Amino acid sequence: VECRGLTARTGNTIAIIGHNGIGKSLYIKALVGELSKVESLKIGYLPQSPDDLISDVPVVEYFRNIAMPCTEDEAIGMIKSKGFHIDEARKPMKLLSPGERLKIHLTALAYSDYEIIILDEPTNHLDIDALGNVEESLKDYNGLIIVVSHDMYFLEAIKTSDVILFTSNGENHTTGELSQLQNLIETGRSPNIPHTEGGQTLGVFR
Repeated sequence: VECRGLTARTGNTIAIIGHNGIGKSLYIKALVGELSKVESLKIGYLPQSPDDLISDVPVVEYFRNIAMPCTEDEAIGMIKSKGFHIDEARKPMKLLSPGERLKIHLTALAYSDYEIIILDEPTNHLDIDALGNVEESLKDYNGLIIVVSHDMYFLEAIKTSDVILFTSNGENHTTGELSQLQNLIETGRSPNIPHTEGGQTLGVFR
């Protein structure tokens, strides 16, 4: 995939990190917009606000509309495996809590045949158990994941392979350790970002 200076391969997990208000979500929205124009590309997207997931559609139907083709019984089985009761699987999505809606949407994306899933702060509103379920689901996903998150433990758990660190000077792509990059953000120091060999880095975007 090549778009807006981003080059990535299937199976990669790319994290976008940086201070709040620095433009990460704007970048993600622009990326979704441009990639959506490619007819042959199937993209899944999780917006930052769970209010965008409010729907009158029953949970099981919502799940089947996103996930790979499956029967209703198979979908209910997958939903139950994430801690939901069978009665909840038949409720309208709008009756679930914000965290439950996120959990259903993320699980469906992980079981989808989308080539790319783009997630904007997916850990917001999730409790510890839900977060663990989502991490396990995303580990089994074979496509490209692009994720905005401040949760370093989550990014480590889903085996992040590359990082785009947004700074006040521009977007910088690096393969540095997540913990080291987070420390740079918290201390406000300017990152010293290396250009690695073998095509692992994308350089600096302006």
